Amino acid sequence: MRTFSDEHRARLSASAMGNTNTTRLPVTFHGGYAYVDAPEGHPYTCHHGRIRRSRAVMEKHLGRILKPSEMVHHKDGSKDNDVIENLEVMSLGQHNTVHKKGAKRKRHSDATRAKMSARAKQVWAARRADCGCSP
Repeated sequence: MRTFSDEHRARLSASAMGNTNTTRLPVTFHGGYAYVDAPEGHPYTCHHGRIRRSRAVMEKHLGRILKPSEMVHHKDGSKDNDVIENLEVMSLGQHNTVHKKGAKRKRHSDATRAKMSARAKQVWAARRADCGCSP
């Protein structure tokens, strides 16, 4: 068991004295995003009753609740920089385009695909021969 000095115990007690809400921090972080308590009756909270701080800042700026289809994009890429000048509202599709998610992946060349197909045919022919069900 860890033992603390009397001085350290006094500091711990003093820091807890002024904090009436010792069970919940005002801001929590998950996945690099800051979460804050949602306003009373907010329809899109997580199961802890919180929303991303960037959404809260943007909702306050716009004076309305954002739709679930609206994303808040951080222009500088920093998830914890929630100043209004750094935030932009966009649709999920626009946000994915900005981050190039869902872009077509690089395709194999025709020669490589031919090699892969030939190898797959060899493997399946060998499996059929092993099980005794060759044509």
